[in-house]
Amino acid sequence: MKKLFTLTLAGLVVFLFLVGYSTKVNSDLSQNIVRLHVIANSDSVDDQTLKLKVRDAILAHSQKEFTKKDEVSTQLDIYKEIAEKVIRENGYDYKAEVEYGNFSFPTKEYENIRLPAGNYDAVRVKIGKAEGKNWWCVMFPPLCFVDGTAKTAQAEEKLRSTLDKESYDIITAHSKGENSPFEIRFKILEVYGKLSGKDKVYTASK
Repeated sequence: MKKLFTLTLAGLVVFLFLVGYSTKVNSDLSQNIVRLHVIANSDSVDDQTLKLKVRDAILAHSQKEFTKKDEVSTQLDIYKEIAEKVIRENGYDYKAEVEYGNFSFPTKEYENIRLPAGNYDAVRVKIGKAEGKNWWCVMFPPLCFVDGTAKTAQAEEKLRSTLDKESYDIITAHSKGENSPFEIRFKILEVYGKLSGKDKVYTASK
């Protein structure tokens, strides 16, 4: 009985340590990264093409405007105007809904950077019924060109200067061929990110 109690206590201590560690790293990533999530009206070819045009216009604006993460959330009404302008120019009458919040994302890799599953601050753009396939990337620091491809070389220095060293090493370790211990820590963060968190959403005022 005493041995069982000792093992149970040890397991609880390890569990609490892993939860605390995962919470800390996930929070560090979320507080320093903003993602962009665009959802098309439907899966039709035309609606998917429109989604990419909306994406391009918002990325073109955001990559010129921001030097700090906090500035992103002040632009919701502007994103909405940009999205609906693109929609009208392409002959559609869809409405665009723009939200800023903390959303759940799956694991995503951008060349030298790999972000574990978890909750991240993000701008979410819903076009029309928002029933089509979605697209996402990192909006700040800008990891995406307007055409949607990654430009990690320009963003790595920004990430290095804003993230804790532990967080930075974890998201870049796989590109350096490091299988341990950061790969194990990454897997722990993945599991934690898939199991925890709830979306918190703030909608554009217009």
